[in-house]
This record gives sequence, structure tokens and C-alpha cells, in this order.
Amino acid sequence: MVFEPLFGLIDIIQMNSYLFIFLIMIFEGPIVTAVASYAASIGFFNIWIIFLISLFGNFIPDLFFYFIGRFSRTKRTENIVKRFGLNECQILKLEENLKKHFGKTLCVVKLSPMLPIPGIILAGFSRVPFKKFLLIDLLLNLLFSVIFTLFGYYFGFMINTIFNYFRIGQFSIFGIILVVLIVYLVYRKIKSKQKVKC
Repeated sequence: MVFEPLFGLIDIIQMNSYLFIFLIMIFEGPIVTAVASYAASIGFFNIWIIFLISLFGNFIPDLFFYFIGRFSRTKRTENIVKRFGLNECQILKLEENLKKHFGKTLCVVKLSPMLPIPGIILAGFSRVPFKKFLLIDLLLNLLFSVIFTLFGYYFGFMINTIFNYFRIGQFSIFGIILVVLIVYLVYRKIKSKQKVKC
């Protein structure tokens, strides 16, 4: 058929879109999960693939950073942690909390802007047992992926219903996605500049 190459091109673009989403989720997991799930609710993506990408896009980097901390505590690695705005006192406090209250501390770390990467490296520094880290981190990632996937997906349905009711154009959907991303990035920038007192 004449249109077969075109359909093949669309499939390639969609598959590369999933790869692109996966790569972005490594750095901005929750917000990208919500936005991608929102896009899935209007037919751009498969929601189950987005959910799996969200889960592994957050879990795989966590393993990577944990092993960096676990097996390479060097001055250079410690400097990487400090580049995220943590001073010596904050690092020591975070390490202590990771040892005493690992589950709670990891949950806070993963939900805080700028803390996931240094926090997970510090979990490796703190010699948190790998099985403990694996279990709790996997459960937290599963929980966060479910929450943000459902939020984005059902938020999309709600917005679509409102748009159809008031006959608002589809371009408004992309406007909302853009506004959400801008608000999140501004919030993240503000939080990253705030110094936590030790």
C-alpha cells in the first residue's frame, strides 16, 4: 500500500518517543510521568508502557548511584554530592538518618528537588545493605509511579471532559502541559537555591 511507509514512520517516531521519555525520566521522573500519562489519556501513548518506563526510569538510575556511593567513596565522589548544595554538616546528618531511618529518609530524599542523586549516593556511602536498599527503593518507585501515572491519566480525562463540554480547542492541552512544566521547573529552581540550615 502507498501509506505503509508512512505508518512505519509513525511507529518509529512513537517508539523513539518512548525512548526519549525514558531518558528524561532519569532526571525528572515524577513530573515527566504525570505529563506522559496525561498525553496517554488523549491517545498519544500507551499508558502501560508509560507506567513501566516510569518505574524503570526511576529505579535503574537509583541502582547506578547507589553502587557509585557503595564502591567509590572518593574525594571526587564527595565533591559531586556537594555540588548539589549540601555542606559537610548536612551530609553527615543525611547519612545518619539513612542509617537510622532508611525508609522514611529515602522517601523524603526522592520527593525533594535536588536531593535524589546525592541522597542515593549517600545511601551507598552509608553502607545501607543492598537487599534493604533494593526492596525499599523498588517499593517507593512502584508507589510513586502508580500515583503519578494515575494522577496524569485521570487528570487528562477530566480536562478532556471539560474541554469537550466547553468546546475548547485541542491546542489548549499543550498549553496546559507547557504551563505545568514551567511551574515545576521554576519551583525546582527556587528550591535548589534555598540553603538548608545545619
